[in-house]
Amino acid sequence: MRQDVVATAISLYQAKTLTLEQAARYVGITPGMMRERLRLKNIEIRDESVSADEEFAVAD
Repeated sequence: MRQDVVATAISLYQAKTLTLEQAARYVGITPGMMRERLRLKNIEIRDESVSADEEFAVAD
């Protein structure tokens, strides 16, 4: 596995361009392995059960 690909996937995950699952697929590893890579780099794992649209919705 190329480290530059992993670094790119992590950067895209941090920028919220990719979900954890998409980042894992980009690298070619399982989501669990990607989660472990993020944890080892002390990167917070987002709760992706809420969509970006819902996150920024204005309450009426």
